[in-house]
Amino acid sequence: MPSGRSAYRTLDDYNNDMDLLVQRHPNLVKKVTLPHRTTQGRTVYGIEVTKDAQASDGKPVLLITGMVHGNEWASGEVAIEYAFDLTKNYGQDKKITRLLDRTRVMVVPIVNVDGFVANSRRTATNTDMNRNFGFGWSPDEPFPGAGPWSEPETENVRDVISSRQVTTFLTMHTCLANMLYPPLQLEAGLPQDIDAFRAFADAMGEQNGYYHVTSAEDYETAGEAIDWSYYATRGLGVTVEVCTNPPTGLPRTYQTLVPEQYWGIGAVA
Repeated sequence: MPSGRSAYRTLDDYNNDMDLLVQRHPNLVKKVTLPHRTTQGRTVYGIEVTKDAQASDGKPVLLITGMVHGNEWASGEVAIEYAFDLTKNYGQDKKITRLLDRTRVMVVPIVNVDGFVANSRRTATNTDMNRNFGFGWSPDEPFPGAGPWSEPETENVRDVISSRQVTTFLTMHTCLANMLYPPLQLEAGLPQDIDAFRAFADAMGEQNGYYHVTSAEDYETAGEAIDWSYYATRGLGVTVEVCTNPPTGLPRTYQTLVPEQYWGIGAVA
């Protein structure tokens, strides 16, 4: 992996690695403290990666979040590894250099810190964070929370997007090897920007082999991050389901679920 790791991180590992990137690349990396502590009182951190990271430059933002579900470990790993990849290759790789010269990439590797610590998709409040977003929230969904935005973790994502020029939002999950975009409900019809969603997902699919459909075509839900982000901001919000079941006979290990998918060399079906 770009960082050199070969095993899953702990919470301390994530926080230390974000600090390490800031120390190594102070002009490229800025650490960010998200505004709301978790339900259990933990702080949520992220980093911004761009040329002249400390400047207030108004660049468009690519936001990448991991572990909205705390047991989906690979989603956080690929998010933070991308930050290592960017910093390692800035000035060496033309595409990465151009990206960071023009765009601010924000990475929040663990949205649901409490869930990650407990290795559970839901915190002690028994809420599925990806059913708690305000647009289309429904009490009929499994574990939607007490109401829309009832959880500080979803408020963090809302506030990050609302306070920045987030034009593209990738929320990383596991483990279906596909990409999903609005709408969440078939009756909503296709979004106005469906052609842009498809073109964007096509370009990503050429790299990783993942297929893409609307989230509703996969299965209908309510209160997810991508519906709120798109209909609130018109930024392109895509759920990326990282990794899949490894080939028959191979165990579900870090190696089969993280590096092989990150580099696009592993099985996707």
